[in-house]
Amino acid sequence: MKALKIVGGIIVLLILVLVVLGLIAPKDSAVEKKVTINAPADLVYAQVAKFENFIAWSPWNSKDPNMETKRNEVADGEVGATYEWKGNEEVGEGKQEITKAEPNTRVEHQLTFKIPMGEATPTSYFNIEDKGEEGVELAWGFNSTSPFPWNAFNLFMDMETSVGNDYETGLAALKTRCEEMAAAAAAAEAEKEEKASTNYNVAASDFEGMSFVGVQGEKISDFEAFYTSSFQKVGAAMGKLGLKPLTSAAGCITEWYQEEMAADMIAGWGFKTGTRIPGLQFNDIPACTKLTIDYYGEYDKVQPAHDAMDNYMKANGYTMAGPVVEEYITDPAEAEGDWSKVLTKIHYFANKSEK
Repeated sequence: MKALKIVGGIIVLLILVLVVLGLIAPKDSAVEKKVTINAPADLVYAQVAKFENFIAWSPWNSKDPNMETKRNEVADGEVGATYEWKGNEEVGEGKQEITKAEPNTRVEHQLTFKIPMGEATPTSYFNIEDKGEEGVELAWGFNSTSPFPWNAFNLFMDMETSVGNDYETGLAALKTRCEEMAAAAAAAEAEKEEKASTNYNVAASDFEGMSFVGVQGEKISDFEAFYTSSFQKVGAAMGKLGLKPLTSAAGCITEWYQEEMAADMIAGWGFKTGTRIPGLQFNDIPACTKLTIDYYGEYDKVQPAHDAMDNYMKANGYTMAGPVVEEYITDPAEAEGDWSKVLTKIHYFANKSEK
């Protein structure tokens, strides 16, 4: 009986200690680690949002290569998708479920860990911030709330070390993975563009000259808005004067700014040499050789065609004699979304170089 009283007293004392510590211990704990990754935001997002990709760089896989895993039938990377694991003492047993998935921005998980006292249900998140040329800043965070009086154990747990170190290891592996994938994708795209730039036919013809008339703009980057307003203005003036153009609607580019992806240009039509329209600007293009490429496709993917023209001119001894004109033959609306049917004629006006 005396022994039972002693044991009972010890239990009561432990409970009192637990209660007292629970009163002073924090209930909430949080860890966040960050890394800057030189890769596109969509690539990074795919690596953290999909469990299939997460497994490849997870800091816990190396701790138990024989860990048992299971996923549910919800599409990987979508809200409701789950990933369950059961492994050795280092990785334990648990489940995580995607509760929020904002493409290229944020992913949140509800975690469930099997622990001696039952289950712990913290949350975790990945937050992606695109820093432009500086890369992508990725934050990996963990938040946990312990109920009273079990929060007393927070006084003896170093989350910064136990969770933070694993997060740093995982982020380092993720950074390497994403940057290698980004470099490989960039190399493949460069090779594709290089091949594409050699697959265009250049047609050379004698050109008698013309006056390009329209609305002039400097460092235009919003081409759609500029073209829309300019073509309306020039079209109205052209109709009022009864003028017949020599070309379809076009852009006459006099200067290209690669870094800004912008141009000094005139949006309008080509007319007989000497044509002027009050209130509009003009560029007189002299008689020379006209080099033309027929480009089919989206407007923002036209660069390989221009590269092909540059290569052709260098190989055949041509120099520029005037601006570059992109003549829009096909209205995209008429192609019903099939860009392979949208024709743009790219004209370079050139002379043979003197040897």
